[in-house]
Amino acid sequence: MGFSSHSLRVDTLSFTSKKRSVLWRLAFQIEQMVVSVGLVVYANLATINHPVSLFVVMIVSLTVGNLLIPLQYAGRRLYAARPFPDN
Repeated sequence: MGFSSHSLRVDTLSFTSKKRSVLWRLAFQIEQMVVSVGLVVYANLATINHPVSLFVVMIVSLTVGNLLIPLQYAGRRLYAARPFPDN
């Protein structure tokens, strides 16, 4: 019994969708972390009676987080192999 091209296509598609779901899951985890940091920053500012808008804090944290996190992953190869104080 040989493999048909149809079964190979299905296997390839299922592998691709699994790979995409892992990437989407990682992206959502990163976004959850960025939103959590934004909420903590807002809570700290509200605690010290600093007038600040939750909307502004969330926009700033999402913007900065979405700009810095890809840069950190891209530059990881420069510092990941270094010993403790430098990594």
